[in-house]
Amino acid sequence: MPTALRARNVWIPPKPEPPVIKTECPRKLSFKEQRELAAMEETILEAEESVGELEMLLSDPNYFVTRSVEAPAKIAELEAAKAKVAELYARWEELERMASESR
Repeated sequence: MPTALRARNVWIPPKPEPPVIKTECPRKLSFKEQRELAAMEETILEAEESVGELEMLLSDPNYFVTRSVEAPAKIAELEAAKAKVAELYARWEELERMASESR
C-alpha cells in the first residue's frame, strides 16, 4: 500500500518533500591556490612570450622556405600555446572570483 492515507475511500496523496537547496558557501583559497594566484601573472606573461616568439618565427617568410618540414609542428605548437594562455586566463579569473567571494 502506498504511503498515502486512505480515509472513507478518499485518496489523499502524500505530502511532497521540500526540495533540498544546496547553498554553496564561499570557501577560502587553499594554500596551494593562494600560491598559484600569486604566481599566475608571471606564468601568463611567460606563456604569452612563448606565443609571441612562435608567431614571430612563423611570420618570417624565409622560415617556410628554409624549414618547411618543421612548419606544421611549429603551427601546432603555436595553437597549443594559445590554448594554454586561454586556460591560464580562465583559471586566473576563477581564482580571483573565489578570492573575492571569500572576503
